[in-house]
Amino acid sequence: MSSTVYPKSAAICGTIGMFSDTCAGQNRNVNLCAMLVHMASMKKIIIDHIYTEKGHSQMECDSVHSTIERSFKHQNVYAPSDYYVFVHSARRQGTPYRVHVMATGDFYDFKTAAKTLVRNRNKDDDGNNISWLRVKWFQYDPNENGAVLFKYDYDDEFRRMPATTTVGRRRK
Repeated sequence: MSSTVYPKSAAICGTIGMFSDTCAGQNRNVNLCAMLVHMASMKKIIIDHIYTEKGHSQMECDSVHSTIERSFKHQNVYAPSDYYVFVHSARRQGTPYRVHVMATGDFYDFKTAAKTLVRNRNKDDDGNNISWLRVKWFQYDPNENGAVLFKYDYDDEFRRMPATTTVGRRRK
């Protein structure tokens, strides 16, 4: 996901809001966090990444995925390039889906960046453990010097995760 969001950030200024479902593997992981820390810092923008309530959301992308999956049911795929054609023509009525073909060079490695940009992901400023699966809102603010703000509930005050510093016991 990071490789599809990052290039589109070139013309962004001010504050942006991102809404995601609660899929931890795609949307709530340290690599995406590193990309958003980097993007907020480089572009001098505030990024709000808000997660919908589990089981209570219907996003347009869910409908798109369902339509694409249905279109594959009776198709034979002989080469990876067949997927482009099938996705493009999955919608029976209206405008066909637009397929953006990505080359190898279009993908960014934020896994490596995460090792320096998000060195701490376990403790907040008060030393409390952070439960990533309970987080409802991350905020990336360039004025926080690499720290990530987060909330467990939409009405809560933001807590602070000092992402670029290591928090914990020192070894003797």
